[in-house]
Amino acid sequence: MKNILKVITLLLIVAAVVSVAGCAGKQTANNTTTTTTNTTSNPAPASVNTNTPTSAPVSQNPLTYTINIQNNAFNPSSVQIAVGGTVKWVNMDSVKHEPKGRVFDSGPLGQNGTFEYTFKSAGTYNYQCAIHPSMLGTIKVV
Repeated sequence: MKNILKVITLLLIVAAVVSVAGCAGKQTANNTTTTTTNTTSNPAPASVNTNTPTSAPVSQNPLTYTINIQNNAFNPSSVQIAVGGTVKWVNMDSVKHEPKGRVFDSGPLGQNGTFEYTFKSAGTYNYQCAIHPSMLGTIKVV
């Protein structure tokens, strides 16, 4: 009888651990789904990667690169990223700036304003501040 009680107790403990682990797994899956949805919105069509020899496949977890706008300059002024990567501009100046290229336009950013753009195709993207045209930058997407 003691052995049966020990086995039942052990089974109950295992069931509780599996149940808790299952709940934790669901929570992680939901968090991952939310993160994936936020970081891979508007994924590049497959034809971009198959028809353009210089294209790299879109990463499942693309990186975000930050460019600070500071002292009337983009810092760094040039970055290289993978296809599917995101660039985030942060205006640290007290005056408005507007990063603008052929495929993106942040609109005017006030102090501490941010703008993000995900690059879906390989290429070199030159941009400038639409308000201060002497401010130049380059994003190389490989």
